[in-house]
Amino acid sequence: MEAKSKKLPLSLQSFEQLVTEGAIYVDKTKYVYELLKLGFGSYFLSRPRRFGKSLLVSTLEAIFRNKKELFKDLWIYDSDYVWQEFPVIKFDMSAVNKDTAEQLKIGLVNAVTENAKSYGLDLEIFTPELMFKNLILELKKKYSNQVIILIDEYDSPIIKHINNPVIADQNRSILHDFYNIIKSEGANLRFVFLTGVSKFAKTSIFSGLNNLINISMQEKYSALLGLTQEELEKYFPEYINSVAEKHSLSVKGTLEKIKFWYNGYRFSESKIKVYNPFSTLSLLEAEKFTNYWFETGTPTYLIELIKKDKPDISEYETEIFLTREDLSSYDISSIPLAPVLFDTGYLTIKGYEAKYDTDVYSLGYPNLS
Repeated sequence: MEAKSKKLPLSLQSFEQLVTEGAIYVDKTKYVYELLKLGFGSYFLSRPRRFGKSLLVSTLEAIFRNKKELFKDLWIYDSDYVWQEFPVIKFDMSAVNKDTAEQLKIGLVNAVTENAKSYGLDLEIFTPELMFKNLILELKKKYSNQVIILIDEYDSPIIKHINNPVIADQNRSILHDFYNIIKSEGANLRFVFLTGVSKFAKTSIFSGLNNLINISMQEKYSALLGLTQEELEKYFPEYINSVAEKHSLSVKGTLEKIKFWYNGYRFSESKIKVYNPFSTLSLLEAEKFTNYWFETGTPTYLIELIKKDKPDISEYETEIFLTREDLSSYDISSIPLAPVLFDTGYLTIKGYEAKYDTDVYSLGYPNLS
């Protein structure tokens, strides 16, 4: 079988590495441009695990670091976006030590210190939030420009302990103080972007950040992550043909089978559906139809939540109905199962109706995988 002209981007979370290694990049920069065209803003995006959140954060980082040549042949390269370099503070909360509240504080101090050192700055050791504030001020002073804040998996220190209310609340309190710096230093910030799985945003964690825009269910960003049908066929024809040959199927038959297995995620009231990217790319790599995403493991906190809630699973065999308010946010002291199943990707939007002065969504299983 002939070698493919470009590698699959499976498991690559660095945009620069993806480009320099010649892997396929599904061009999402038109959606990114929509975020950036105003030149400023604070945004939050929730998506299930392995949906490409980290790659999106890395893409934003490359743009704000003015690495324009990496984007050659991509939509944003020839757009009217004004390229310029900004100082970037980036945190990956999934990589921060968070086993206890004390370790979380140390982990945040280390994360701030690493960011500072990357710019040749040496900060005094204080509380995490004070160091975060000082880093913003020092970068603003050094570069005479506003600062970019990118936070990936913002909720990881809470999610890990969601079934241990004491540690979860302690970590929530620490994160509240840490993230509150984003509000107090708003005048020194150009752009803020946070990702996560849960929608704790705007509750007790971001209670003061009133300008944080939740784009998780906005129609124009419904295909920001995941693969549309058009993207699947445009970027992966060699791999699709190879799968078709392996399974003695026509290309049309192969596409129908891929859709049956991996398509079906819907994140807004529009009817736009996207493929689970991890499962789809895993299929194209292994040329075998199986439950790749599910086999990566169900989060422990979700298993414990199911045990605690003891739901009637038969209810999910059809569809359940929730309002926009039900899906928008919740607090760690009271976590309803259905919205969590939606956020984690085990349920997705099947239908939408404006009813009784509110938005009502029907939820069901997304697909076979």
